[in-house]
Amino acid sequence: MTIWEHKAAHEIAGAVANHIKSASADSQHGALLIGVYKAARRAAATDMTDPRALNHVRSSLCSLCRGHELYKCDVAEGWSPKCAFLQINN
Repeated sequence: MTIWEHKAAHEIAGAVANHIKSASADSQHGALLIGVYKAARRAAATDMTDPRALNHVRSSLCSLCRGHELYKCDVAEGWSPKCAFLQINN
């Protein structure tokens, strides 16, 4: 566990919240993203975020984003350090 997992969980929660609040957000996607947001907030709720919790949040976001083609991903599978969802919504 490192502070970086904690920071990453906060970053994901913020990006999801920003996406949900955006004018371009689809209500169906927003409803699906609520679960990702809650999981990210839970993961960030401790001083030291468990890496497994962060991996779960990332995989949930990736599955939803790829499955609904919210943003174009630069990798075919797995988490991208250049996540378009985070870059656009943070």
